[in-house]
Amino acid sequence: MKSPIRWRIYVPTAPENVYELLATDKGRKKFWVEESREENGTIRFDFINGQSITSRIIENVPPSRFVLTYFDQSTVRFEITADGRGGTDLLMEETGVPESTWHENYAGWLCVLLGLKAAVLGIDLRSHDPQRTWDQGYVDV
Repeated sequence: MKSPIRWRIYVPTAPENVYELLATDKGRKKFWVEESREENGTIRFDFINGQSITSRIIENVPPSRFVLTYFDQSTVRFEITADGRGGTDLLMEETGVPESTWHENYAGWLCVLLGLKAAVLGIDLRSHDPQRTWDQGYVDV
């Protein structure tokens, strides 16, 4: 295993809004996945490339922390902190990433996090085109 993947991003909205994007089906569909279904502590993520995964929610502390399992049984932690000026500092950390997928995951989180920030501004950066996905070398979620 390589070191954890960590990204920080400033999001120009209150922590409650960032939390809602990350921790609800409606929010995740705005920037991350085509479909999201949460039930009994698990989330099914359906991506545009046809891939689906089931994640388990490990910790859910509204509106400050959201932790879940993700691809390759890694763990993703989102720490959501008010910046004191109406915005939010978001820390994302993924641990347990296999060395074979570390670089792909590292880059992939940029797409997810920038998509989240754009969603706050009312913009969906995704193509929603199954012929233009990450698998074909496109910068897309």
